[in-house]
Parts: sequence; structure tokens; C-alpha cells
Amino acid sequence: MVATALIVIVFMIASLILNNLLLNTFSKNTNPIENKPNEVECLFQNNMLRMPYREEWQSWTISIEPEAKKDKWYRINVVNTTNSKVITRKSCHVE
Repeated sequence: MVATALIVIVFMIASLILNNLLLNTFSKNTNPIENKPNEVECLFQNNMLRMPYREEWQSWTISIEPEAKKDKWYRINVVNTTNSKVITRKSCHVE
């Protein structure tokens, strides 16, 4: 009786751990949105895009804007349209 209860508890804990791991793996997959600004920045630095630039990509808005009062600096903004999460990166464009 006690052994059966221990086995059930061990399997229940293992099931909860696996469920948590799988949920975190699928919900925290941010590789596509981390790579897309890099791709846009690369295109901009190779003169394939012009400022100001704006793109809607999945549920994100990606924009490149000149930095105020700084000649060669620009800002890449990535905004999630569903939860308003903002990722901002500043870079310098050398010609």
C-alpha cells in the first residue's frame, strides 16, 4: 500500500516536471524574433534598405529610425503588437 502511494507520487512529480519543461521549451522559443532584427540590420548595413524602415512580421513590428542628433547612429525597434513588448537596439552605421 505504501509502495503504491510512493510510486504514484514519484510518477506524478515526474509528469509535472516533464510538463513544465515542455511548456517552457515551446513558449520560450524566441529564436525567430531574435534573428529577424539581425537580418534587417544586415540588409540595412549593406544598403539594401533605407531609413526610415518599417515592417510587419508575424505579430511584431520592426522599424529602423535615425537616432536623434547623432549622425551615423540608428535605432532598431521591435514591438510585439499583442502584448506591447519592446526590444530596442542602437547601432552605428559606418559607410
